[in-house]
Amino acid sequence: MKKAASISTTSADSTLIEAIIGNQDLADEILLSLSPKSLVKSKCISKKFLSMISNPYFERRYSLLHPPSFSDLFLVPKIISYCPEIEYLSLSQYDHDHHPNAPSISFLTIQGFKILQSCNGLLLCSRNYVGKQHITTYHVCNPTTQQYVDLPRNTFMKVYHFELSLAYDPLRSHAYNVICVQILDEHQGLCQISIYESITGIWMPHNELFVAPEGIDFGHTVYCNGNIHWIKGSKSKGLYFNVDTKCLKSLPELPTKEHDLHHQYIYEYFGHSQGFLQYVVTSPSLRHFEIFEMNKDYSRWLFKFRIDLGALARKFPSMARRSLGGYMDSSYECDVLSVFRGQNKNSHYKVLLSIPGEVIAYNHKMKTSWKVCDLKVRAEERRVWYRVYSAYEYYETISPL
Repeated sequence: MKKAASISTTSADSTLIEAIIGNQDLADEILLSLSPKSLVKSKCISKKFLSMISNPYFERRYSLLHPPSFSDLFLVPKIISYCPEIEYLSLSQYDHDHHPNAPSISFLTIQGFKILQSCNGLLLCSRNYVGKQHITTYHVCNPTTQQYVDLPRNTFMKVYHFELSLAYDPLRSHAYNVICVQILDEHQGLCQISIYESITGIWMPHNELFVAPEGIDFGHTVYCNGNIHWIKGSKSKGLYFNVDTKCLKSLPELPTKEHDLHHQYIYEYFGHSQGFLQYVVTSPSLRHFEIFEMNKDYSRWLFKFRIDLGALARKFPSMARRSLGGYMDSSYECDVLSVFRGQNKNSHYKVLLSIPGEVIAYNHKMKTSWKVCDLKVRAEERRVWYRVYSAYEYYETISPL
């Protein structure tokens, strides 16, 4: 873990700092106005600032004034190499008034390190140690503060197959939870949930067993509205678990149109934006993405819009290279990285997509698309294969671990 860099100050600076520290209200006002990165650096200025910033009451006030603001992505190749190359994509880098510095992710590129989930500024990660014994450890990380903690192991981690999910919302609490789904019997789908609370530092089993829908993906988690969500790779029902009430419920199925009954749908993307769940599906026999959104009361999925991949390929021909020339695979090389929902009810949606060597964006209201940036793909790779990425949202947060 990196140590904070020392900050040199002149005599005049020291006098000013002492004057600010001596005025509690002024110090609070200044610290509350800083960005998360600047606030973390301010801890090194004085012991007084460190004490103020580390106070839970201050952390709560700061979180309310600076709610999680998503603007960046970590992109990790799904076919992970021995030491994965993580790309950092800043979605605000093209704003001339804002030039963010990429967070240091050196601790994420350690051999065997893998991001499992991002959640409001924290990352749930694993690390594999290969030797005489194969050991996997699990960690919660804060890229903003460069801190990470080890999750304690429990007996079920040695006996059962399991998947972990992270639940953290600084607007609700400074604490976080890790939910573990233990698969007790894979043939019958019998499962049990255990919960780790950062405040107590222990795992507690949730006594009720449940039978999971066949094919549900507990390894792909979306935390939103106080719930952990899991879905299947088809149009069948998913599940969601409320962290506070410890209640497990079913998600509604996607609507099926009569003329779509013969299509085998697979999910392309599952995420959230502005408190709403988004679900993107496609099919080998279709040439478009269909974007659905969950109703606020969780009563049903609503169809929102469709992205015509054929029209998109006319502007970006590289994504159609395997649909030409007699390739066995005729699908477009295009994947959804993220879906952004506007704040208003009738706002537009923006979809980020990866195509060979590039990230592009699509505006559903204007039906426009544009290049966002190039990806770090070697020239020989660009011609031969298409790199598929997992995208993990990055938020700045001062959350202590």
